[in-house]
Amino acid sequence: MMRYSEHIQHLTIPSFNEKKNSVGKGLCIFTLQSNRWCRNLQSLNVLSMDHTSKNGCASYVALILLNQNLRELSICSSTVTSRRQLSWGIVFTQCSQFLRILKLRECRLTGPQTAQLMELGRRLSCVHFDNCRLELGGITVPQFPMMNDLRIRSRKGTFSILAHELRWITQCPQLRTLTWLGRDAEPHHVLIKRVAFRSLQNMTWQHLQRLDMGTNLSDSQLARMSSACGPLQALRLETSGCWYRSLVALERHFGTLEDLRLYDCDDLRSWMCQRILVSCPKLTCFKIERALFAHELVTGLGAEEARAVQLKEDTQDDIVVRQKEITRGENEMVEELKDIMAQFAASRDVQRVEPWACLKMEYLTMPIDFPSGPEAVAWDEQVFQQISKLEYLTYWSLGRSGSAKASRVDDNQTRAIQLKLESGLAHLASLKRFAKLRFSHTCQRIEEQDIRWMMKHWPCLKTTSGTLHEDKAINEALHQWFKSLKRKAPKPSGQQPGQ
Repeated sequence: MMRYSEHIQHLTIPSFNEKKNSVGKGLCIFTLQSNRWCRNLQSLNVLSMDHTSKNGCASYVALILLNQNLRELSICSSTVTSRRQLSWGIVFTQCSQFLRILKLRECRLTGPQTAQLMELGRRLSCVHFDNCRLELGGITVPQFPMMNDLRIRSRKGTFSILAHELRWITQCPQLRTLTWLGRDAEPHHVLIKRVAFRSLQNMTWQHLQRLDMGTNLSDSQLARMSSACGPLQALRLETSGCWYRSLVALERHFGTLEDLRLYDCDDLRSWMCQRILVSCPKLTCFKIERALFAHELVTGLGAEEARAVQLKEDTQDDIVVRQKEITRGENEMVEELKDIMAQFAASRDVQRVEPWACLKMEYLTMPIDFPSGPEAVAWDEQVFQQISKLEYLTYWSLGRSGSAKASRVDDNQTRAIQLKLESGLAHLASLKRFAKLRFSHTCQRIEEQDIRWMMKHWPCLKTTSGTLHEDKAINEALHQWFKSLKRKAPKPSGQQPGQ
């Protein structure tokens, strides 16, 4: 192995259990340091620093400094003591001049170490901080002109920590990808509401293409943030505030969005989900917890009446949501909200159903709620006809919405689409790339003939997860039978959509 070590370009050093793997860990470090192999590394991933051996940290530093062509460095360190401050200083000041990507996890840096990291950051294009603590007090944060990818994830969302994170974000004028996650939603909400908007709009958002914000923003804040962004290609939000204003602001990105993931969006209406699907031609991934009601996708007996009833219910819900905003003191963009709601009310036509525009969809996670009554028996086939047009689909998570918040209907009143031949499953024969099927919060009654059909027409299908049949014994038997059929099935021939 040592003979080929000089050709290794990518290396991951795993974490070792001190009691069980102390010999293996010592041998790994000794080999890396004393034999001077792996001189041409381009990426190094250290999953765990050695915190017990006196020379452990020095061994990693020696390896880092040995590779002066290193372009990517990832380090996980749960503690940094004063004994190792000099080592961190050497890493930040003497590492490869070609280093462009730095990922730190569980790292605690003192003021001097943070200052050295700042200097290094001037030439980095990608930095990830995963639960790191940086001492920024009294330090002037410079601009990072080459930074285009920044990820900050913190478990503790105190105001001071978030303010430090904001100082990093606002100094990246060329940022293209921003991931800003935190466990505690309220501090993020306070920070962005009081401080962030002006600096973020002026300094950062105009160049963003991919945005991941795990934070609880209001509808008006989401609208302003989305309006200030450049044409987004990917957006992930985890917030209950997605409503009328933010939907209108999101419309300016409909032509470029490829990846859209919306979680905990309790105020998002079913017709809003449908509006996204009919307006985003480049969308390849759509994940949402909010249910799309089946009557938004079908025509015929009962569908128009259901949409009319839903329109009245949404109107009542809108009044409740607006009252909650007033109670929380969120009175921004009030006049805009009135105009937006009036425009949507005038444009909604309960007699028309538009087909989806996202024909390149590959990953779809979206509950579809069907009424359990007899009037919706023929609706499954119409929904299958819509899904059948997504010929690039490889993953589909179907079922009902899992919470009362998302569905706003009683469990006994809804059901999921039934993946059975008698319900129109044969319409999905065009999904030749289909690889994974997941059932969520759904009672299916799939039979052997349905499984055989799937195996025949979906040659790429690898796994199914969830409940195939409401009877536990039958469900277990179907899963085992599916696995046995997959072992016997020939490998797919690589058919393209439409063939």
